[in-house]
Amino acid sequence: ERYYWDDTLQLDISNPKTRQVLIGVVKDLVKLYGVYGFRVDMAYQLLHEPFRLNWANETKFPLSDRFEDEFLVQLIREVKAEYPRVAFIAEGFWNWEKLNAAGFDLMYGQNDMILAGGFRHIGWYEAMKNRDPWTMSEAIKRASFLYWQLGGQAMYSFIGHHDLPAPKRIFGDWLWGATFMTLLLPMAHNWYAGTEVGFEEPCDENGKMISFNKRTQIKWRELNSSYSRFVSNCMAAEAEIRKVFGKPEMKALWPQDGSQWIGYLLRPRGEDINGRKVLVLANPVDYSLEIHINRPDLGLCDFNTHLEKCGPHGQVLVWLDAENNPRSQSPCSV
Repeated sequence: ERYYWDDTLQLDISNPKTRQVLIGVVKDLVKLYGVYGFRVDMAYQLLHEPFRLNWANETKFPLSDRFEDEFLVQLIREVKAEYPRVAFIAEGFWNWEKLNAAGFDLMYGQNDMILAGGFRHIGWYEAMKNRDPWTMSEAIKRASFLYWQLGGQAMYSFIGHHDLPAPKRIFGDWLWGATFMTLLLPMAHNWYAGTEVGFEEPCDENGKMISFNKRTQIKWRELNSSYSRFVSNCMAAEAEIRKVFGKPEMKALWPQDGSQWIGYLLRPRGEDINGRKVLVLANPVDYSLEIHINRPDLGLCDFNTHLEKCGPHGQVLVWLDAENNPRSQSPCSV
């Protein structure tokens, strides 16, 4: 059974001329309009094997027999040869390794995938949606690793996009914590129109946030002002971290005593582990938590704080000075 969107034009990437035309179009967009990045819709369908499964009857022989490289490898290599700063984001829900090998800078962090050797990739969105503290901690570890690595694609994290229901509908009281944990990430993340003010207008297309079939108006000034202020505060905090730390180092934090909180640590690259740092902590459960963190390997010894229950005040941003004393502690609330 073929798997593709029947409202899209299918281009024959088994034809070398088609490949060159497509690559030329991308280069022209950069040259003429200064485009600095591309999101490749359903990117994995352009890999040789999915293309073969869809179009085996129309192509005379496998693409791997005709071409040494995947089309996506050829596309990204030739564009980056002329415009090395142009970024490519893969909308992909499978084939992490092949899209990584193709040269993508980022790939959707929506769902879990089993990688080579049985290794499990934890998707940021599904982890936050399921609200299980252990799974969310694993997603933070995965995001931290992908951010740390020197080569390969990183995870493009989000709590919603155009094909998903409004985050407000999905996350409930955990919307605040999921927003906080996502916006403070020191890496690229997607923020879809209206999310920042709590927009929600149910539609009949798989619950999408904004209908593709009818006109939708976001009344920016009439929506959730407290959540909007919260988002602004989170963005301001993220900007302050970048201003003070530059591109920070990220380390995952997790409870070692069976508690239910989640979090990560940010600090300047190259500094001693006992230097300045920021803690990003959130409570996904419906009761308050006492937090105790003892991580000498991160220069964090016997740190204690309190988190209110999941909701507007269930998260905290802690700035620690070089002596590990809290310089400031903010819930980034309203």
